[in-house]
Amino acid sequence: MNRKIILIRNICILLCVLLIGRIFFIQFVQNTKLTKQAAQQKINDYIIKKVRGDFFDKNMIPLTNRDKNYRVVLDDAAKSESIPVVLSNMKSISHLSNLSIFEADKKTVETLQNMYSGNINIIIGLKRYSIDTVAKHIIGYLNESDYSGRAGLEWYYDKVLDGNNAISIGTIRDFSKQASKESDKRVFELNDESKKLNLKLTIDYRIQRIVEEVMDKNISNGAVVVEDICTGDIIAICSRPEYDQNMVEKYIISDKQELLNKAVAEFDAGSVFKIIVAAAALEAGIEDFSIECKGIVNIGDVGIKCHSYSTGGHGIVTLDEAFSLSCNSYFINLGAKVGVSKIINMSKKFGLGAQTQISKQGVDEASGKLPDDNLQYYDGDVANWSIGQGGIMITPVQAAHLSSIIANGGINNSINLVDGIISDKGEMVRRISNSYGERVISKKTADRLKEMMYKTISEGTAKKCNLDSVGGAGGKTGSAETGIVIEGEDVVHAWFTGFYPYETPKYAISVFVENGKSGGGNAAPIFEKLVKQIEETY
Repeated sequence: MNRKIILIRNICILLCVLLIGRIFFIQFVQNTKLTKQAAQQKINDYIIKKVRGDFFDKNMIPLTNRDKNYRVVLDDAAKSESIPVVLSNMKSISHLSNLSIFEADKKTVETLQNMYSGNINIIIGLKRYSIDTVAKHIIGYLNESDYSGRAGLEWYYDKVLDGNNAISIGTIRDFSKQASKESDKRVFELNDESKKLNLKLTIDYRIQRIVEEVMDKNISNGAVVVEDICTGDIIAICSRPEYDQNMVEKYIISDKQELLNKAVAEFDAGSVFKIIVAAAALEAGIEDFSIECKGIVNIGDVGIKCHSYSTGGHGIVTLDEAFSLSCNSYFINLGAKVGVSKIINMSKKFGLGAQTQISKQGVDEASGKLPDDNLQYYDGDVANWSIGQGGIMITPVQAAHLSSIIANGGINNSINLVDGIISDKGEMVRRISNSYGERVISKKTADRLKEMMYKTISEGTAKKCNLDSVGGAGGKTGSAETGIVIEGEDVVHAWFTGFYPYETPKYAISVFVENGKSGGGNAAPIFEKLVKQIEETY
């Protein structure tokens, strides 16, 4: 065969192969991209939802966008039918030219699909929040008008989570920019999530769920915090009462404080502060101090009662006994012996009176309050401070961290709540959490306090707890007088902070019950419930 003919034939075959390959590439590889580009050139689009980065727990379980939601798009033909009657109770998002958009549930969508086979478009997406969303006070909520962060981590990381992507719909225009014929009408979802960034928290979804379920059954007003003792990571944090993130406006004028995150708010410390006084005493070498508790200590012409007042006092008590029994008389005397400066200095070592690391990670937290030892004070002030009264304030996060430091042998770890910013593939883009530890009390002091906290549960004010089945636990109760009187009754907050298991501590947990009256009677039993349910899960 002539060489020229063979060459021409081969060139033609090559061209055909290239043409077929190009057609295949356009049809199957670039189909979605080109369709979007074509649509964007001709579409009269309307953004119905901005695409936003998600929140994940430490194990990459999503905390937001967990449930499906449905948007129904109706054209003129569909609107002339009886379909709008079905949607009369549904939220109308907007009206676009000859299209109407409604939010609907799955049942309504199925009803519409069965009754009408015309041009109904259903856009299936994900709900940002649902009734079952956890850690609502930490995550925060969005501004409905522009889908931007308005509170919590949604607000603090708004620029990170807002990926400038959106779901848009519209009708196709012809070359004269007029809406095309009814038969040519289409709806497009224009969305590119390839550059979306997400936030990974230190929270453990399963433990967070346990905490919220226990709180819903036992605490109407209060907070719970669970901290990993080894790392300082907060693995559960919850505040009550809760709120609906999709209906924030109804809580703005509420007097129930649904929007307040009580886990990072400051409250009167009460007897959990005796941990600090005991630590200051032990570090100062005061180990064998004892007194006789008669149920009351007179400071000038003011008597400060111990809760043993009605039974005539505790009698002769040592540090270990006074701690487990939460004896006010003993700690008033111990505080005077230790001195204000050492107590305040120890408080600061434990992180009280200052915001924690999570404030740098986007959490709006209170710092708590400590006395200013540079100002003049009186014996009555020292007496009140020594038992956690007189204006000493702490947060539930700080309370959990007290137990964590003791259980960790005296090491103060950095507290974390936000691990970092991650890509959609789960790759860490920027690490936010910190990992460092500082010794704030000796191992000897920590071990002594740990043993005293164990006795608080085994034979003291928290003996209602029975945690032998999980390896035992340690803790400290608190019943904090506030000076507030409602309907003739004193408001007294209930506290418990503790750790478990005793020998190899894993988690530190604080329980705060607003106006719960008794730490031993109301907060400690909740600690027991939490520990047992967490252990059943893990």
